[in-house]
Amino acid sequence: MLNEYDVRRAVEFESHDAPVLSVYLNVDPHRRTVDKYKLAMRNLLNKAEHADPEDVRRVQNYVEMGYNRTGRGVVMFSCAKKDYWWVYNFAVPVEDFVFVSFRPYVRQLARLLDTYERYGVVQVDQEGARLFLFNMGILEA
Repeated sequence: MLNEYDVRRAVEFESHDAPVLSVYLNVDPHRRTVDKYKLAMRNLLNKAEHADPEDVRRVQNYVEMGYNRTGRGVVMFSCAKKDYWWVYNFAVPVEDFVFVSFRPYVRQLARLLDTYERYGVVQVDQEGARLFLFNMGILEA
């Protein structure tokens, strides 16, 4: 599960001498086939003119070979020159987006966290109560 530490790690990373490639990719199987989201990824990466080619390869390799095809959205931040790689698969869709800067682009990530806040549901009956915790659309406990 995505937690505050993970997000803080992404927010605090900064590289003044090497760009960071940020990619948000909608991989929702209800909206896209594997081929269509791979095509969307290639189109996004073509727009990332100032990205380091190694970062582009990292993202391509992850989506082509490393991604386990679970979830509906994937977020990747890469800065190969600083040995930085941050990836998270979401149970909720994300909007396709690419950005190259000296910090990871976290605005959409922050919106996701605000929209899909952690919440609990209590089921009460004559025999007792059960607590269900949800985070980012996934049942935790």
